[in-house]
Amino acid sequence: MLIVPLVPLIFWFIPGTKGENKFGYKPEPYKTIHWIGATVAPVLMVVGVLAAIAIPAYQGYVDRANAAQVQSYDG
Repeated sequence: MLIVPLVPLIFWFIPGTKGENKFGYKPEPYKTIHWIGATVAPVLMVVGVLAAIAIPAYQGYVDRANAAQVQSYDG
């Protein structure tokens, strides 16, 4: 059921009540620092995942290159 996780997305498009309601006044709009954080955090997560994949792969490449170099000196 793909639609069930998407149901909360409708609240992005339904406007709230004007003025005060039982929870108080509408909060201030997001500031620039919030937008920066919302942009930088996912970028850092993607970079972290790529680093977690690339660093061990590079280490394996270095190990294989060193092994090949040792074999070429021996042989």
